[in-house]
Amino acid sequence: MPLPAESPFTQALKRFQNGLTSKEIDDFKATTIANVWDKACELQREQSRRGSMQNMARIRPFIDGLTKYSGVIEVFVQAEPDIMAFIWGPLKFLLQIASRFADHFEKLLDAFQNIGENLPRFQTYEKIFQYDHRLQEVIALVYEDIMEFLRRTWKFFRRRVFPAWHIFFDSVWDDFDGRFKFILDRLSRHKELLDKQAIVSEIQEAGTARKAYHEKMDNINDMLIAEIRKAEKARKLAEAEIKKADHERNVRQGRAVIDWLHGIAVEDDQERYSGHRHPGTGKWLFLREEFIDWCNGDSKTLWLTGKPGCGKTILASTLIEELQSARKQQVLYFFCDYRDMSKNTLHTILRVFTTQFLQQNPDILPVASQWPEQSGLPRASLKALKQHFKDLVQSSIEPVYLILDGLDECDDNPNDNQQQLIQNYFRELVTNTNHGPPIYIRVCILSREIRLEDKFMELIGRKIIIDKISNGSDIHNYLVSELNQAKIQLEKQRGIILPDVYLSKVAGLLAEKAKGMFLWTRLIIGSLLRVTTFQEFKENLYNLPEGLDQAYGRILQRIQCSPKDNEQQQILRIIKWLACSCRPVTLPEVESWLVVDPDGNRRERPQLKELYSSLLIEILPDTRVQFIHFSVKQLSGQLLPNVDRHKSSQFVV
Repeated sequence: MPLPAESPFTQALKRFQNGLTSKEIDDFKATTIANVWDKACELQREQSRRGSMQNMARIRPFIDGLTKYSGVIEVFVQAEPDIMAFIWGPLKFLLQIASRFADHFEKLLDAFQNIGENLPRFQTYEKIFQYDHRLQEVIALVYEDIMEFLRRTWKFFRRRVFPAWHIFFDSVWDDFDGRFKFILDRLSRHKELLDKQAIVSEIQEAGTARKAYHEKMDNINDMLIAEIRKAEKARKLAEAEIKKADHERNVRQGRAVIDWLHGIAVEDDQERYSGHRHPGTGKWLFLREEFIDWCNGDSKTLWLTGKPGCGKTILASTLIEELQSARKQQVLYFFCDYRDMSKNTLHTILRVFTTQFLQQNPDILPVASQWPEQSGLPRASLKALKQHFKDLVQSSIEPVYLILDGLDECDDNPNDNQQQLIQNYFRELVTNTNHGPPIYIRVCILSREIRLEDKFMELIGRKIIIDKISNGSDIHNYLVSELNQAKIQLEKQRGIILPDVYLSKVAGLLAEKAKGMFLWTRLIIGSLLRVTTFQEFKENLYNLPEGLDQAYGRILQRIQCSPKDNEQQQILRIIKWLACSCRPVTLPEVESWLVVDPDGNRRERPQLKELYSSLLIEILPDTRVQFIHFSVKQLSGQLLPNVDRHKSSQFVV
């Protein structure tokens, strides 16, 4: 009789399939026991030719036991034809992969032999399996044991070979060996339980006439049912303990290597940029032919480029989320930041990428945990990271996506050209210069239109320009939403009534004038919120600035024309400090600078909420004070021609 849709067989099968690619699932579904025997015979012949014979007969008890097992479960899992296919499929491919390495193949054969010797005698009880649901429960427990072994072994051997693969095997197999012994022990207990239940079932089937004997057997039967429940409970408890031990080990090993990597957290940046994103923004990218080819075709590199303020960083956050939504791939990302040039280096990028990869692949931690001791250094060097990260990428069976936003914000001076170093390393990854196995890697660079290295430019498979044609619809939707909010705010605070029809026209006008620049629309909306009359609102629309330069200039002009001299000077001081600072500036530092001038005179503590209404400055949740965009700092020389950069930077220091 067929089992329910969520039988233990189904649950174990789903758990195994969860870690497979669609191609692996299709390959396994098509595999039969005949294919397994063919592969075993082929390996035997190949070893004979090489003169490296290994006793393949050790696998026979395992395959024989599974063959008899398949005959039993097919009786009551007719609705689930893939049940056995996902045993034969992994088995065939495990033999094929592991046979490349003699020592490792020996350990795998030993494992198969041990499991085969612990499999129950299915053929003995075949006739009564379909009539006794308790026997079926034990059979399901055996299936879970087998699938758990195959799941962990497949996850282990499916990693592609890379230079440090032997070290990886030796480090991780010892850990896996403990889990394997646990699975064997569980199989042995289930075998004993199956024998007991089968004896009871056979006696009951014999139909003895003695009432007392029946009662005695019923009592035994009740005891065996309790044993089944106890075995199931013990299995769940043991799995929970193993999971807890795995977690504690990963935390312990991870802490050591992550401290050594000394990476920085970029998850907060991703969360912040996602929070700034208007719903639906950036979805156009996923419909572009260039993007589809980058994801699924031959193009390994994608360059997203556009003017300052066109929304590249927000688009990067959208791309990261989209890629992360597909489970079977690695997504590594980094946001360059002009406010901290020490962060915008290949060394820091690789520290972050390596940390992210290890967090997504904790099974690699036993290998990575040896890196600090091997290096003999308190922190990872650039040379070591370049090799370690390449080894990690080469070992991955899933595609690896690298997203780098803001390449143009990295230093490009001749003495320390980080832009060039980053491009050269990415080129090496993509082209696989060491002629190893093919690397499943995709690189996406987001930046302004800059001159890329000739050799790297040759690798740019696809290029997408972010302009008003690509993101015009997103900007219009953003404007409609922001103008609706502005209408409510102006009516509530200033008594200004803006008709809906009028706002619709305003949205269309601003979307056209924005020319693909989100930042420009943000500045204009901010300026419109500061008007005091409807007439002033209309005048602002009739005299819109062209581009970011004019928008910034008007904001500064308004600050300089402010009647509050003290507030004006304080805002200008902050802008000068930020323009000259070579590192991130915090809110407590700004407060200190504003109450004490360079000559040592103390001032009254300012109203900071009013100061940062200038539209050019923002305060982050972590108290960093910064320009709203990279382009503000770049244009600061034109915007503030009288800035004494040397004096301002001295005061910042």
